[in-house]
Amino acid sequence: MATQKCLAVFGGNGFVGSKVCQAALLRNWKVISVSRSGEPDWKLSSQNGRRPDWAEGVTWVSADVFEPATYKPYLTSADAVVHSMGLLLEADYKDVLRGKENPISGLRRAFQNSGSPWPKSANPLDKMPGDDVGNTSESRQQLTYERMNRDSGTVQTLSTQGKKLQ
Repeated sequence: MATQKCLAVFGGNGFVGSKVCQAALLRNWKVISVSRSGEPDWKLSSQNGRRPDWAEGVTWVSADVFEPATYKPYLTSADAVVHSMGLLLEADYKDVLRGKENPISGLRRAFQNSGSPWPKSANPLDKMPGDDVGNTSESRQQLTYERMNRDSGTVQTLSTQGKKLQ
């Protein structure tokens, strides 16, 4: 009898990631979902407000993609890893989608330069040669478009290959 394959999905509780998890479960794979929040709040993210049947087959892990020590133990059995994390806007727009925030104020917050929980990143094209694109260690903590969509995939890929980040 063949051993069950294991898939780790970074961002497995998001729109695309949850579909990847479901597809793997249908193919009888063991599935581990890694995200900041772990298992989704089904009251907010499912149509009927209940946990779907397929979610029972997923191991939900809350971890920080930028801190490999928080998820590496879960990857020891993974045969494959999928990265489906990403941001559309640097401001958190999900409260608007959930009906918790007025769409107008949500749009204002999404497009303003300050006051956002996820501040806009500096335009690297405005920098002079030799300038540091990331100004401070504080900027490394901000979830900007580049940090989530580019850097998280790089960190996750290097850590799953056993490479040390410099």
